Amino acid sequence: TPVAASAILSIPEQVGDAGLLFDPFSSSSMAESILKIVSDSELAKELGTRGLKKIASMTQQGYCSQLEDLFGELSNANGH
Repeated sequence: TPVAASAILSIPEQVGDAGLLFDPFSSSSMAESILKIVSDSELAKELGTRGLKKIASMTQQGYCSQLEDLFGELSNANGH
């Protein structure tokens, strides 16, 4: 399923190139993203394919590895 999502907080990182991002404070930006998806079947299909690849890459091991790296960076930043 193709996605149109708000471009705030961590959503852009989670969506990546698998969806269209819009300004949550702009109804025209939101409408433009939705209209692109519903009017361009090739784009919708491509976003759906990218979404499947994106979700397949989000594994528990990958998340744990990223969390471990973050803790290491925080520890090093605090001189521990």
